Amino acid sequence: MEINKAGITSVPAAPIGAGLYASCSVSDTASYAAFRTRTVKVPGKLYILGEYAVVDGYPAIIAPVDRYLTVTVSGCGEKDSPDGTVADASVREDSETFARGKDALPAAADASAEAVISSSLFPDEECRIPLNRFIQGTSFYGEVSSSIRAHTDRGHMAKVGTAARVALEYLSEKSIPLQPCTIAVDSQLDDKNSGRKYGLGSSGAAVVGVIKGILEFYADLYPAVSRETFVNGLVVYKLAALALLALGDNGSYGDVACCSYCRPVYYVRPDMQWLEDHANLPVAAVLNSEWPKLQIRPLTISQNITFIIGWTGDPASSAELVEAVGSYKRVCPDDFEKYCRGVAQCADIFARCCTGLRTADVQHALAAISDASQLMHGLSDAVEKYHYSSDGSAGLSSTQETSIKIETDTLKELIDIARRYGLAGKVSGAGGGDCGIAAGADLTRDIIRNMQGSWEAAGIIPADFTVMRG
Repeated sequence: MEINKAGITSVPAAPIGAGLYASCSVSDTASYAAFRTRTVKVPGKLYILGEYAVVDGYPAIIAPVDRYLTVTVSGCGEKDSPDGTVADASVREDSETFARGKDALPAAADASAEAVISSSLFPDEECRIPLNRFIQGTSFYGEVSSSIRAHTDRGHMAKVGTAARVALEYLSEKSIPLQPCTIAVDSQLDDKNSGRKYGLGSSGAAVVGVIKGILEFYADLYPAVSRETFVNGLVVYKLAALALLALGDNGSYGDVACCSYCRPVYYVRPDMQWLEDHANLPVAAVLNSEWPKLQIRPLTISQNITFIIGWTGDPASSAELVEAVGSYKRVCPDDFEKYCRGVAQCADIFARCCTGLRTADVQHALAAISDASQLMHGLSDAVEKYHYSSDGSAGLSSTQETSIKIETDTLKELIDIARRYGLAGKVSGAGGGDCGIAAGADLTRDIIRNMQGSWEAAGIIPADFTVMRG
């Protein structure tokens, strides 16, 4: 097996029955709880407001759903301490160091020790991360980041591998001894029958889950480390954002914000230029800095607001849609900014009113969703008209033509049906497929049942999951 400079390699999975633990080596000098296990659950997400505008620094509302991705981190070794924790629990919060080299990190694992990642999404692959890289190597955001980017073109496990790499680098910078472990990712965020995606952000949830699982695992091993400061929503979000940045992902990171906090959030992305300018610093140094422009405000949505989710049955082509909107934005910047300002106002109104119990507050929150839906409909039409009127549209296949529709015919039908029943209907996410949402106040079971029946008659599948209020 050849390992690249980044220390991350996808390899064929071990035969069934062989077990992942067989591949883990144990340091003769390390003392820790072998086979200790920590499991975390990370929800999927849906955008309520702010699609496309969030990438340009405008606010968005993103909410978790009650579908989950599970990550289980298990230690592998032979030496347990009597009380089930590591014998050397001398690690403290104030032990953080930015120095690199052998003196910065106790050699807890031998030269062959690894973190081994598997995923139900890609059962024929594993990702192996040699732990000695964190003792001998330079900072993750130094010489190896380009190697990580090169690796992403070759393996499905690149995102979870990079997430683990960033989390382990962070731990090593805090002088926490690393131990061999296995990390198993199991996702229920896609359709269990067809395997098609709902658009719930499974990739972002996997990144968050791996990071949170590793931090929780080490917090269990080192009880002297304060869990409140070591494993919290902001720490997990920042590490996830740094992992995505290393992969060359220039999205909004709104999905990882929602998944990190496991609550609805009012979100504004950080200043990406600042983040890129500071990416060569040690991970802990970037994490401990205040990120300009970043806003993550957890929300609690009123119980008087009910969300119903409909699935089109078609996965969205997000990359093509984002590219098409980007082309439109470059040619029509004023029109796109008008859209962004409009949806930003909707997000602000929703954030102010969604927690209220008064009828007026609830109606203002629902009106914000309805207004944002109208704005997104206008953006969809404008992007489509621009695309087909430009020279670049020549020679497009029918598949490509469909991919640039934000509000597809099925999504339009979903929205129209919701409105006929007195609900606010809207595309959720990039559009082009995936899910739409309907929101209303004080809905009876008959209204919900009848609307879902109308959806089904139009080929729209009522989802068996819903928005979590906070």
